[in-house]
Amino acid sequence: MTHTQYEVSKRDHERVQAGIRPHNGFVGKRYLKIPEAVEYSGRSRSVLYEAHKRGELTFTKFGGATRIELADLDAFLDSTGIKVEAA
Repeated sequence: MTHTQYEVSKRDHERVQAGIRPHNGFVGKRYLKIPEAVEYSGRSRSVLYEAHKRGELTFTKFGGATRIELADLDAFLDSTGIKVEAA
């Protein structure tokens, strides 16, 4: 995979297969800022931080910036049974 190609997550692939537009254009982003992760997941900031404290969600630090890898967020959402439905 080159740096210009992106791996499509299982969740995004399922959305596309179901005819649902990928969630707010996050396809192609590898890391999300916390507010983006909140928007993408539909979970609150505190829920994401609590999941991190319990070891259920990995955060990545770039200097002082906290990011969540999209694949990790999808895995967390899949493990909690949260499903994305068409609007």
